[in-house]
Amino acid sequence: MRSLEEKMRAIIDTGLLFEIFEGSETGKKLLDLIINDKIEPMITDITLIELTYILCRKSGMDKAKELVKKLIDSGYFTVVNSTSFSDIIAEIKCKFPISFIDAFNIGSAIGLKVNALFRKERELLNMKLNNVLFIEDI
Repeated sequence: MRSLEEKMRAIIDTGLLFEIFEGSETGKKLLDLIINDKIEPMITDITLIELTYILCRKSGMDKAKELVKKLIDSGYFTVVNSTSFSDIIAEIKCKFPISFIDAFNIGSAIGLKVNALFRKERELLNMKLNNVLFIEDI
């Protein structure tokens, strides 16, 4: 288990953001880390699109837009323009059999020299990248 002695800057994956909206234990853990200044959360522009889509499927587009706006307006999350890191993202996607959005998050994190924070997912476990962390290990 990793201890957070100092604030960690991290790109937050869509799945973790959705956990916050679901009110799950994982979502509560992430929210606690953010509110207690242990994590400086960052979100890629592409993650916002995916999150809006997932929330739309669950609650409709109007509610999805409202929830995403509240997330951004909370002041806790920095939105990152991931296309600035397109070469790194393409290289990550080329090297690893992961989803496009995961490649965006990891590539953006590498470009920003921060971590990428995920739930443990089978396809991410064997990547051997120092900046890919899992909420379960914190």
